[in-house]
Amino acid sequence: MAVLSKGTTFATGEQVTATKLNNLVDSSTFASGAVDNVSTQLSSGAIIVKDGGISTAKIVDSNVTTAKIADSNVTKAKIENLADYKVLGNVSGGAAAPAEVAILDEDDMTSDSATALATQQSIKAYVDLYKPNVALASKLDTQVTASGENVWNEVTGLNPSLTTRVSGSSFRVSASMSWCATSQGYGVAWKVMYSLNGGSYTDFSLPTSPGNKVAVHAVGFDGDVGSWLDKNTFDVFLTGLSYSAGDTVAFKIYTQQVAGTGSVYINRAEVEVDNNDYVRGISTLQAEEIYA
Repeated sequence: MAVLSKGTTFATGEQVTATKLNNLVDSSTFASGAVDNVSTQLSSGAIIVKDGGISTAKIVDSNVTTAKIADSNVTKAKIENLADYKVLGNVSGGAAAPAEVAILDEDDMTSDSATALATQQSIKAYVDLYKPNVALASKLDTQVTASGENVWNEVTGLNPSLTTRVSGSSFRVSASMSWCATSQGYGVAWKVMYSLNGGSYTDFSLPTSPGNKVAVHAVGFDGDVGSWLDKNTFDVFLTGLSYSAGDTVAFKIYTQQVAGTGSVYINRAEVEVDNNDYVRGISTLQAEEIYA
């Protein structure tokens, strides 16, 4: 198939002249068979590449180099579509081609994945879930409990309540009690009780089978009676409680004279006169959820 159409056609025996030779070259054109009309075409007698005419098959793979890609010309729209909650990355532990990496939206992070990413919301929810869950009650005023040997009396105003965040937790109750009592040498006892979801208050973590002895969480002794305050601080733990996350657990503290009939004074001395020779105190009861 001829590529060119001649500018001059010579007949047999015709004389060759300079003019005819020039016309042969200068007036020649490309024949239609010189192009495939797919990737190339004729335009004003010249062969040109058609718009969009170079197919992938006509480009050698090794000829597509980084230098040939203009800066900022690989756009997000040109990257492969990703499945929902996936990003491109490498979590193989070594050099590797990018691959899809999962994004997990789990408030409790139960998957415990070493390769997945977490959403901002799930990270915040997890931190909020396990940050300290503490309730504190403070008693700033004073109180005199009812008299009577071995009679438990509630210290009013110390009633912290927790809304639980997870199931299976333990609870630590920390008491700091300022007190004075008639006949302190006999001993003042303390115990904490709990209530689940507004139910009745129940003992916990007390010694079992004490016989005739009083089961207590703590006890204080002081032979001095009068203007001085004593301080008892102790922790008590509630474990094995059956409940669901979101339930409420409340606590109260009680006191008694173990072997006497005198009163117990909270945050004040037995003898109290309004001058600087006498003191006042503050008592607190703090409850904390300890996650399993």
